[in-house]
Amino acid sequence: MDENDVKYRARVLSHALAESKENGTPSVKIHFELLYNLDSPEVETHKSIYHDLWLSEKAFNRSMDVLVDVLGWKGSNLSELNDSPDLLADSECVLVTNLEEYNGKTRIKVKFVNSIQKKLDSSKAKTLSEKLASKVAIYKSRKPESREPGVDFDEPMPDDGGPGF
Repeated sequence: MDENDVKYRARVLSHALAESKENGTPSVKIHFELLYNLDSPEVETHKSIYHDLWLSEKAFNRSMDVLVDVLGWKGSNLSELNDSPDLLADSECVLVTNLEEYNGKTRIKVKFVNSIQKKLDSSKAKTLSEKLASKVAIYKSRKPESREPGVDFDEPMPDDGGPGF
């Protein structure tokens, strides 16, 4: 990630099939509402942005990954996305954006559409837990238990050289 990148929590408002004006490259054009800046959630956004998931030979698999894995599309025919422009509405994701100059104007450009971190399903969590069980056991065997997490009342406080009260 670039230091100038800004991450937004976003929601799909609508979508449709499209083609680029220059060379007719097909895409799924998605209209996103920017909900809030993940780095500064206190800053109100109230903006929306369009992004093309290109369906060219080179970009097809990545765009399909975004549609299926990130936005939850379960269909089998892309025309569904055109015929039902709210099919993916309310799907949320994380947009990684950056500023771009285009035709003399600066605008926000989507670099990546990422999924929101979700908790693992039970079977994946169990597999991960089993995989890491020996590491957890080693960690626990080296750490003496205290009465309260993070506090050891039996150890004297180190003298930091400050005033004694």
